[in-house]
Amino acid sequence: SRFLAKSNRSGLNSLEPSPLDEVTAARCAAQRRENMVVGRLSKVVAPGFKAVAVALLLEYSIICALMSFCAGSATLVCCLLLLLGLMLVGEETLDPVSPNKPWIRALCMISALAALVIGGRNYHATFAPYLVASQGRSYKDVSATATASDHADAGTILFKNGTVLDESKAIGLRLYGHTYCVAPISMRQAAATQPEAGAPGPTVQFWAVGLDCCKQRSSFDCDDAGNADAKGGVALYTPDDGEEALMRQIFAPRVFRAGYFRAIEGATALYGLQSASLPVLVRWTKEPDSMMQGWLVASILVW
Repeated sequence: SRFLAKSNRSGLNSLEPSPLDEVTAARCAAQRRENMVVGRLSKVVAPGFKAVAVALLLEYSIICALMSFCAGSATLVCCLLLLLGLMLVGEETLDPVSPNKPWIRALCMISALAALVIGGRNYHATFAPYLVASQGRSYKDVSATATASDHADAGTILFKNGTVLDESKAIGLRLYGHTYCVAPISMRQAAATQPEAGAPGPTVQFWAVGLDCCKQRSSFDCDDAGNADAKGGVALYTPDDGEEALMRQIFAPRVFRAGYFRAIEGATALYGLQSASLPVLVRWTKEPDSMMQGWLVASILVW
């Protein structure tokens, strides 16, 4: 019986884990965890210079294209979501211990910001004027004395022969940080005729306009003003023509249609003219279609 009891005690002792076994098991578990981490990191390939450059170029091209050709609050949200998606992808694919990760993240933000600003400016400077003119009607053989309200939906206008730009009655008014230039469009005979003292002057239905391209009085050097063969116009676009307030405040230049109307009021008071209540404002050019195509090509080149 003493032998059996001793055997039972030795058997129970053999079942209890020794301190050496516990240390070995802990080391094995730590080694397995280390192998898992190393295996996971080994699948992450640190991007080279070419991969980063291609990703940044792709990001810039997409965001700049969206802002250049379809700017709006919805487009702005899409661009921000795209940037967020790229940042999340970068967090998952880049080596978390790579010293280049902060620089790549910063370059991603800078590229997106540059694309937003350049694309927004490109839209307002070139593509929006093209879009507005292309959506309007095209009028030909229009008299300078025709009623402005009948041509309020104009995109391009070609005037009759004998239509001139009366630069002698032009005016430049400094407002909102720019010089707003206006000059009446009239028939050659009317431009050469001086109204009698005290008599009301002719009513101007169409005005050629420009920005920062004239002096205060009797000077107008905007677009094709110096071309004697010019007798056409492209409808004026300004950012306050129904554009969303958010995009106008953030990306649009500070140019207002009201500035041109203020300049027209000054011209009528100074030269004894009359103006239609809602005159048609145009960019004076010899070939309206060529001006529009130039805007379109410029918007694509800037993008």
